[in-house]
Amino acid sequence: MKGFKDFFRKATGFEPYRWQQTLAESSAFFDLLPVPTGLGKTEGAVLAWAWRLQEEKGEPRHLVYCLPMRVLVRQTVDRLRRYFQELSRDIPVYELMGGAIEDEWATQPEKAWVLVGTQDQLLSRVLNRGYAMSRFQWPMHFGLLNNDCRWIIDEVQLMGPGLWTTAQLDWMRKKRFGTIFECPTTWMSATVGTAFLATMDRKGDGLDRAKKKLPACVLEGDRNQEIGRRLDARRPVEIWTPTATKKAAERDPGGFNYDELSQAVRNHHVRGTLSLVIFNTVEAARRFFQSLAADDTPKVLLTSRFRREDREKHERTLLDFEERRKRIERQREKSGMQDEMGKPLPDDPGLICVSTQVVEAGVDVSAHHLWSEIAPWPSVIQRLGRLNRDGRDEQARAWFWEPPVDGRKRHKKEGTRIGPYEAGDVERGGRLVAALAPLSQNRPFCEALQQLRATNLKDDLEAAVQPRLEPSPRALDVHGLFSTERDVHGGFTDVSIFVRGNDPDADLTVVWRDWDGGAKKAPPAGDALDGPPLDAATEGCPVPFFQLRETLKSAKTRAWIWNDENDKWEESRPDELRPGMVVMLRREAGGYSRELGWTGNLGDKLDYVPRAGRGRALNDDERAAIGYWATLNGHLCDARCEAERLCDALGIPDDFRAAVTEAAAWHDLGKAHPQWQ
Repeated sequence: MKGFKDFFRKATGFEPYRWQQTLAESSAFFDLLPVPTGLGKTEGAVLAWAWRLQEEKGEPRHLVYCLPMRVLVRQTVDRLRRYFQELSRDIPVYELMGGAIEDEWATQPEKAWVLVGTQDQLLSRVLNRGYAMSRFQWPMHFGLLNNDCRWIIDEVQLMGPGLWTTAQLDWMRKKRFGTIFECPTTWMSATVGTAFLATMDRKGDGLDRAKKKLPACVLEGDRNQEIGRRLDARRPVEIWTPTATKKAAERDPGGFNYDELSQAVRNHHVRGTLSLVIFNTVEAARRFFQSLAADDTPKVLLTSRFRREDREKHERTLLDFEERRKRIERQREKSGMQDEMGKPLPDDPGLICVSTQVVEAGVDVSAHHLWSEIAPWPSVIQRLGRLNRDGRDEQARAWFWEPPVDGRKRHKKEGTRIGPYEAGDVERGGRLVAALAPLSQNRPFCEALQQLRATNLKDDLEAAVQPRLEPSPRALDVHGLFSTERDVHGGFTDVSIFVRGNDPDADLTVVWRDWDGGAKKAPPAGDALDGPPLDAATEGCPVPFFQLRETLKSAKTRAWIWNDENDKWEESRPDELRPGMVVMLRREAGGYSRELGWTGNLGDKLDYVPRAGRGRALNDDERAAIGYWATLNGHLCDARCEAERLCDALGIPDDFRAAVTEAAAWHDLGKAHPQWQ
């Protein structure tokens, strides 16, 4: 038997931390992993699962890694694929997010695999309403993802209603509906409390507390030098206050002087380092990025509102700089240049990256300077985790500023929000940041946090880490989702309230195409569709569905949805749009810039898009046809044989096996009706 230390070292090139080894070698996998940022949660959880699976320690055959942001998915997939390649293990890693839908995993239930995806795509599938897929395949994904999977829920502080939904689904699998094979859940975060486990349903069955939680002493007692340096990292914090007059600020949309902040960021930027600027909204990040003066310092905008090609290009700019930084650090360490460790890269202008909360979690970069709008406390901690991440930069520093005053007033009047956050959460975060600033100047950041807990803000700290109450599904809700038929209005049950709630940032996917005729002309249909088939994975852009509604209304632009039953594009009214939809716009409708992403502005148009083609339909799937006519009796016999083979491969218990094989043997009997012949 190969030990976990050797297994981990072969995959990553590093020794595992004590907590990672404890997780792998424990008698049972932990339900909760409260691990600080930067201490290898992804590697620890996934490689522990893979090793335990190899050693036959009772782990499910599949691992589902659920993330709240798209930008985290691609980076995680690339890392895991590299690790399994180093291990020479045949465990494929698939990605599942808006604009990148891989579904080969669904044809291989008998094999081990890892599926990394966003909460939108994953949670909609386990609720039998999979986004961006044919409804005829909803039940297949529903069954597979609710059985024989280890669910890892990462960065839970960003999940909103999705966090509560994962807890309720975990209860339903264990206590309400049951599963053929175990399908446990593990939640990972050091910045969120456990109130989400204490729903009435979970309390009733004794699941309101984690049965297995990583003990704090495992982290504190680790003698690994690397983890010690990271825990001792210094991250001094300051409050940045604009000096511009109110009149000057009013010249900027939103009442905020982006030019003054831009000047401050550029003046403090150190060549050879990363300056990371984080805003609470995509709109604010875009405006600030446009305010940056042109000079020789590379700059990149990174938000969730880009098409795949452009998003990957922007991500690559950030990650390439981080790879250069790490490479130079390794060379310095190997050459014994300890005095140079953590210093700027030589002969390098550095990088200014402007982003939103997409970069605050899971993105493995180490900034020299962090500039951030004040946000809820868990987000503040995650953002600070991108500063001096490896603990080598003694000159690292962070600045935080208050959200625009008029923004706070406007959202308070409307209800409770500042950008994407609750106003009370942001204001509490501001109080905690102000108290942290003096404590962080001359001591390690972790020690400063301990000092903060000893102040009179202890209650604020406790409240800040508890997830806000959100809608969550009951057993009756999920039972009603078993049917995939249209409702009386011709639509389908909207599960977005359980995935992201009534979040204005909940997304659909927009693609742009061209066709002949004027602005009011509908796309061609049938054989007249002469463009390539729609490929939402590469040409789709995630757009908040509320924003698209407003854009369509104000610009009087038409949106089109593919009807796979009628084999044509059909117009969709703005109020009919829902999260998860794939929507086609005409190129002339604009709204997109390669540099800025989705803008909603008519003047921002792509230079070239393909002509309108067919959308994705069930008969596009090669697995749905065998290429020749078959008799009904022959088809049913083949289906029964295939069901028996799957039952053998999966080890389906006998009491379920008969039901599965009989269902397969009779599933298409209705095709004998004359209407089908």
